[in-house]
Amino acid sequence: MLAQLKVQAAGVGLFLVGFALAGAWFGVALFFGLAEIMHPAWAALLTGATTTALVLLVMACLRWYRYKQQQKRASMTEDIALPGMEALLNGLIDDSSARFIQQHADRATVVALILGGVAGFSRKSRTVMLSVLKAVTAAVQATESRSEDSTR
Repeated sequence: MLAQLKVQAAGVGLFLVGFALAGAWFGVALFFGLAEIMHPAWAALLTGATTTALVLLVMACLRWYRYKQQQKRASMTEDIALPGMEALLNGLIDDSSARFIQQHADRATVVALILGGVAGFSRKSRTVMLSVLKAVTAAVQATESRSEDSTR
């Protein structure tokens, strides 16, 4: 997994370096081409304006892409969200479970990361995990309501 992330990071870095070199090549070629038909100062000004416009266009495209990704994440969060989930999860963890988690924080962290990875892997795995969580919470709520009824 770590090797795959390194390869992806290297690929992105190589792409960005190539993109920067291509942009520099374009800028120099544009300047030399314009310098032959106009004064070099005007060619430099036009080259700078063109380069700035291209950079702003790329930034606008990236901003639009990030906006779409944030909307997608927000809609995914709304799909997964359960009302009162934090209070319910706090009710599920008793003192002995909390002590166990505190004593074995490293293992609990690894388990949480693995479950998060599984949940983020695909929509199907996320749906399965969510249905299991809903079933467990429904069972706990039913048990709590029965225990409240029996104490009355």
